[in-house]
Amino acid sequence: MVFLPLLMLLAGASAHSWIECSNYLMTSVEDRNYWDASKCLGYPRCSAARSGIFGSEGTLNYQSLTGNACPCARGAKDDYTDAYPKATYVPGQRVCLAYPAKNHVADVCTNKDIPDNGMIVYRTMLGATEDPPLSQWPVPYLNNTNGVHVNGVIDYKGFQNCPKFCEDMPNAFCSMCFDLEPDLAVGSYSFHWEWTFNVGQAKYISCWEADVVASSDQPTPAILPPTTVASTTVPTPMPAPPGVVPSVQPVPATPRPSADNPYFDCE
Repeated sequence: MVFLPLLMLLAGASAHSWIECSNYLMTSVEDRNYWDASKCLGYPRCSAARSGIFGSEGTLNYQSLTGNACPCARGAKDDYTDAYPKATYVPGQRVCLAYPAKNHVADVCTNKDIPDNGMIVYRTMLGATEDPPLSQWPVPYLNNTNGVHVNGVIDYKGFQNCPKFCEDMPNAFCSMCFDLEPDLAVGSYSFHWEWTFNVGQAKYISCWEADVVASSDQPTPAILPPTTVASTTVPTPMPAPPGVVPSVQPVPATPRPSADNPYFDCE
Protein backbone atom coordinates (compact mmCIF):
# COMPACT_ATOMS: atom_id res chain seq x y z
CA MET A 1 0.00 0.00 0.00
CA VAL A 2 1.71 3.18 -1.19
CA PHE A 3 -1.12 5.64 -0.60
CA LEU A 4 -1.49 5.14 3.17
CA PRO A 5 2.21 5.70 3.96
CA LEU A 6 2.06 8.83 1.81
CA LEU A 7 -0.87 10.13 3.87
CA MET A 8 1.01 9.42 7.08
CA LEU A 9 4.09 11.23 5.79
CA LEU A 10 2.09 14.29 4.79
CA ALA A 11 0.25 14.33 8.11
CA GLY A 12 3.57 14.65 9.88
CA ALA A 13 4.76 17.48 7.64
CA SER A 14 4.63 21.13 8.61
CA ALA A 15 1.18 22.44 7.71
CA HIS A 16 0.33 25.95 8.79
CA SER A 17 -1.51 28.96 7.37
CA TRP A 18 -1.11 32.71 7.04
CA ILE A 19 -1.61 35.57 4.59
CA GLU A 20 1.46 36.03 2.41
CA CYS A 21 0.28 39.11 0.50
CA SER A 22 -2.37 41.68 1.48
CA ASN A 23 -2.73 43.28 -1.95
CA TYR A 24 -2.18 40.80 -4.79
CA LEU A 25 -2.55 41.92 -8.40
CA MET A 26 -4.79 39.72 -10.52
CA THR A 27 -5.40 40.65 -14.13
CA SER A 28 -6.37 37.24 -15.53
CA VAL A 29 -7.76 33.91 -14.36
CA GLU A 30 -4.27 32.45 -14.83
CA ASP A 31 -2.96 34.76 -12.10
CA ARG A 32 -4.73 32.51 -9.58
CA ASN A 33 -2.43 29.60 -10.38
CA TYR A 34 1.08 30.55 -9.29
CA TRP A 35 2.76 33.01 -6.93
CA ASP A 36 4.52 35.97 -8.56
CA ALA A 37 6.28 38.26 -6.07
CA SER A 38 6.13 41.15 -8.54
CA LYS A 39 2.33 41.11 -8.25
CA CYS A 40 2.35 41.59 -4.47
CA LEU A 41 1.72 45.27 -3.70
CA GLY A 42 1.32 44.98 0.08
CA TYR A 43 2.29 42.65 2.91
CA PRO A 44 1.11 41.66 6.40
CA ARG A 45 2.89 42.97 9.46
CA CYS A 46 6.48 41.89 10.07
CA SER A 47 6.91 40.13 6.72
CA ALA A 48 10.46 41.46 6.47
CA ALA A 49 11.57 39.15 9.29
CA ARG A 50 11.12 36.13 7.02
CA SER A 51 13.15 34.72 4.16
CA GLY A 52 10.87 36.19 1.51
CA ILE A 53 10.17 32.76 0.02
CA PHE A 54 6.50 32.01 -0.64
CA GLY A 55 5.36 29.29 1.76
CA SER A 56 8.29 29.77 4.15
CA GLU A 57 6.72 29.88 7.59
CA GLY A 58 9.03 32.19 9.53
CA THR A 59 7.16 34.50 11.90
CA LEU A 60 3.89 34.72 9.97
CA ASN A 61 2.30 31.47 11.14
CA TYR A 62 0.15 32.12 14.21
CA GLN A 63 -2.83 30.49 15.89
CA SER A 64 -5.01 31.83 18.69
CA LEU A 65 -8.28 30.85 20.32
CA THR A 66 -8.41 33.33 23.19
CA GLY A 67 -5.07 35.15 23.03
CA ASN A 68 -3.67 38.02 20.98
CA ALA A 69 -5.60 38.98 17.86
CA CYS A 70 -2.43 39.42 15.80
CA PRO A 71 0.89 37.55 15.56
CA CYS A 72 2.94 40.76 15.35
CA ALA A 73 2.29 43.81 17.52
CA ARG A 74 1.14 47.03 15.92
CA GLY A 75 4.11 49.35 15.47
CA ALA A 76 6.69 46.58 15.94
CA LYS A 77 10.19 47.21 14.62
CA ASP A 78 10.29 46.62 10.86
CA ASP A 79 6.55 45.92 10.75
CA TYR A 80 6.81 47.37 7.22
CA THR A 81 9.84 48.18 5.08
CA ASP A 82 10.54 49.48 1.59
CA ALA A 83 10.77 45.88 0.37
CA TYR A 84 7.68 44.77 2.33
CA PRO A 85 5.33 47.78 2.33
CA LYS A 86 1.85 47.98 3.77
CA ALA A 87 -1.07 47.92 1.36
CA THR A 88 -2.77 50.86 -0.29
CA TYR A 89 -6.45 50.45 -1.22
CA VAL A 90 -9.12 52.62 -2.82
CA PRO A 91 -12.82 52.69 -1.85
CA GLY A 92 -14.82 49.99 -3.61
CA GLN A 93 -11.71 48.00 -4.52
CA ARG A 94 -11.80 44.25 -4.84
CA VAL A 95 -8.90 43.32 -2.55
CA CYS A 96 -7.13 40.04 -3.28
CA LEU A 97 -5.07 38.13 -0.71
CA ALA A 98 -2.53 35.36 -1.36
CA TYR A 99 -1.55 32.50 0.93
CA PRO A 100 0.11 29.06 0.70
CA ALA A 101 -1.94 25.86 0.86
CA LYS A 102 0.26 24.09 3.45
CA ASN A 103 -1.38 20.73 2.64
CA HIS A 104 -4.88 21.93 3.66
CA VAL A 105 -6.80 21.11 0.45
CA ALA A 106 -9.15 18.26 -0.44
CA ASP A 107 -7.95 16.92 -3.77
CA VAL A 108 -7.12 13.74 -5.66
CA CYS A 109 -3.55 13.86 -4.35
CA THR A 110 -4.76 13.98 -0.72
CA ASN A 111 -8.35 13.01 0.09
CA LYS A 112 -11.81 14.55 -0.01
CA ASP A 113 -12.19 14.84 3.77
CA ILE A 114 -9.74 17.65 4.50
CA PRO A 115 -11.91 20.21 6.31
CA ASP A 116 -12.40 23.95 6.06
CA ASN A 117 -14.59 25.56 8.69
CA GLY A 118 -14.62 29.17 7.62
CA MET A 119 -12.38 32.02 6.51
CA ILE A 120 -13.21 35.68 7.14
CA VAL A 121 -11.63 39.14 7.00
CA TYR A 122 -12.33 41.95 9.48
CA ARG A 123 -11.19 45.55 9.77
CA THR A 124 -11.02 48.26 12.41
CA MET A 125 -12.80 51.57 12.36
CA LEU A 126 -11.00 54.50 10.75
CA GLY A 127 -7.80 55.53 12.53
CA ALA A 128 -7.82 52.84 15.22
CA THR A 129 -4.61 52.86 17.28
CA GLU A 130 -4.98 49.49 19.02
CA ASP A 131 -5.87 45.99 17.85
CA PRO A 132 -9.31 44.90 19.06
CA PRO A 133 -9.52 41.65 21.06
CA LEU A 134 -9.73 38.48 19.00
CA SER A 135 -13.53 38.27 18.82
CA GLN A 136 -14.25 42.00 18.75
CA TRP A 137 -13.04 43.31 15.40
CA PRO A 138 -15.94 45.59 14.47
CA VAL A 139 -16.36 45.28 10.68
CA PRO A 140 -16.59 41.80 9.10
CA TYR A 141 -16.42 41.09 5.38
CA LEU A 142 -18.67 38.06 5.43
CA ASN A 143 -18.60 37.27 1.73
CA ASN A 144 -15.71 36.64 -0.61
CA THR A 145 -15.24 35.40 -4.15
CA ASN A 146 -14.25 31.86 -3.09
CA GLY A 147 -17.66 30.69 -1.92
CA VAL A 148 -18.02 28.14 0.89
CA HIS A 149 -16.23 24.81 0.87
CA VAL A 150 -18.40 21.73 1.39
CA ASN A 151 -16.55 19.33 3.67
CA GLY A 152 -16.21 15.94 2.01
CA VAL A 153 -16.19 17.41 -1.51
CA ILE A 154 -13.30 18.39 -3.79
CA ASP A 155 -14.49 21.84 -4.87
CA TYR A 156 -11.58 24.35 -4.52
CA LYS A 157 -13.86 26.65 -2.54
CA GLY A 158 -13.33 28.58 0.67
CA PHE A 159 -9.77 28.36 1.96
CA GLN A 160 -9.13 25.61 -0.60
CA ASN A 161 -9.11 27.93 -3.64
CA CYS A 162 -5.75 26.53 -4.79
CA PRO A 163 -6.11 25.35 -8.42
CA LYS A 164 -2.57 23.89 -8.73
CA PHE A 165 -2.51 22.28 -5.29
CA CYS A 166 -1.32 18.84 -6.38
CA GLU A 167 1.76 20.32 -8.07
CA ASP A 168 3.19 21.44 -4.71
CA MET A 169 0.96 20.56 -1.77
CA PRO A 170 2.80 22.54 0.95
CA ASN A 171 3.49 25.66 -1.12
CA ALA A 172 0.75 25.81 -3.75
CA PHE A 173 -0.62 29.29 -4.42
CA CYS A 174 -4.08 30.08 -3.01
CA SER A 175 -6.09 33.29 -3.08
CA MET A 176 -9.27 34.98 -1.93
CA CYS A 177 -10.79 38.37 -2.75
CA PHE A 178 -13.30 40.59 -0.97
CA ASP A 179 -14.90 43.93 -1.79
CA LEU A 180 -14.36 47.15 0.13
CA GLU A 181 -17.31 49.49 0.61
CA PRO A 182 -17.53 52.06 -2.21
CA ASP A 183 -18.07 54.81 0.37
CA LEU A 184 -15.25 53.73 2.70
CA ALA A 185 -13.64 56.87 4.16
CA VAL A 186 -10.02 57.51 3.25
CA GLY A 187 -7.48 56.99 6.02
CA SER A 188 -5.66 54.20 7.84
CA TYR A 189 -7.22 50.87 8.84
CA SER A 190 -6.04 47.57 10.27
CA PHE A 191 -7.27 44.27 8.83
CA HIS A 192 -7.49 40.84 10.42
CA TRP A 193 -7.80 37.50 8.58
CA GLU A 194 -8.74 34.30 10.35
CA TRP A 195 -9.36 30.76 9.21
CA THR A 196 -10.74 27.79 11.14
CA PHE A 197 -9.41 24.39 10.12
CA ASN A 198 -11.08 22.12 12.69
CA VAL A 199 -14.04 23.27 14.77
CA GLY A 200 -12.83 24.21 18.25
CA GLN A 201 -9.22 24.52 17.14
CA ALA A 202 -7.31 27.80 17.53
CA LYS A 203 -7.79 30.02 14.49
CA TYR A 204 -5.02 30.77 12.01
CA ILE A 205 -4.55 34.55 12.00
CA SER A 206 -2.83 37.31 10.03
CA CYS A 207 -3.00 41.11 10.43
CA TRP A 208 -2.03 44.05 8.27
CA GLU A 209 -2.51 47.77 7.80
CA ALA A 210 -3.76 49.56 4.71
CA ASP A 211 -4.01 53.20 3.74
CA VAL A 212 -7.26 53.85 1.90
CA VAL A 213 -6.78 56.68 -0.59
CA ALA A 214 -9.18 58.43 -2.95
CA SER A 215 -7.23 57.31 -6.00
CA SER A 216 -4.04 55.40 -6.68
CA ASP A 217 -1.55 54.86 -9.49
CA GLN A 218 -1.44 51.17 -8.58
CA PRO A 219 -3.56 48.83 -10.73
CA THR A 220 -6.55 47.32 -8.99
CA PRO A 221 -5.62 43.76 -7.94
CA ALA A 222 -8.72 41.98 -9.16
CA ILE A 223 -9.79 39.76 -12.05
CA LEU A 224 -13.22 41.35 -12.03
CA PRO A 225 -13.95 45.11 -11.85
CA PRO A 226 -14.50 46.61 -8.40
CA THR A 227 -18.11 46.33 -7.30
CA THR A 228 -20.40 49.30 -6.85
CA VAL A 229 -22.28 47.84 -3.90
CA ALA A 230 -21.51 47.50 -0.22
CA SER A 231 -19.57 44.47 0.95
CA THR A 232 -22.68 42.92 2.48
CA THR A 233 -23.68 41.90 -1.04
CA VAL A 234 -22.27 38.57 -2.23
CA PRO A 235 -19.43 39.31 -4.70
CA THR A 236 -19.45 37.74 -8.15
CA PRO A 237 -17.65 34.38 -7.86
CA MET A 238 -14.56 33.75 -9.95
CA PRO A 239 -14.81 30.89 -12.45
CA ALA A 240 -13.90 27.40 -11.27
CA PRO A 241 -10.58 25.96 -12.45
CA PRO A 242 -10.78 24.16 -15.83
CA GLY A 243 -12.05 20.61 -15.55
CA VAL A 244 -13.65 21.06 -12.13
CA VAL A 245 -17.34 20.19 -12.19
CA PRO A 246 -19.31 21.77 -9.32
CA SER A 247 -20.60 19.08 -7.01
CA VAL A 248 -24.27 18.65 -6.24
CA GLN A 249 -23.69 16.13 -3.46
CA PRO A 250 -25.48 16.72 -0.15
CA VAL A 251 -23.35 18.10 2.67
CA PRO A 252 -21.92 15.13 4.60
CA ALA A 253 -21.36 15.06 8.32
CA THR A 254 -17.78 16.05 9.19
CA PRO A 255 -15.86 12.83 9.91
CA ARG A 256 -13.97 12.46 13.16
CA PRO A 257 -10.16 12.30 13.16
CA SER A 258 -8.84 8.79 12.75
CA ALA A 259 -5.79 6.89 11.64
CA ASP A 260 -7.37 6.61 8.21
CA ASN A 261 -7.93 10.35 7.98
CA PRO A 262 -4.88 12.06 9.51
CA TYR A 263 -5.49 15.40 7.83
CA PHE A 264 -7.82 16.44 10.62
CA ASP A 265 -4.76 17.31 12.69
CA CYS A 266 -2.10 18.85 10.49
CA GLU A 267 0.04 20.01 13.37
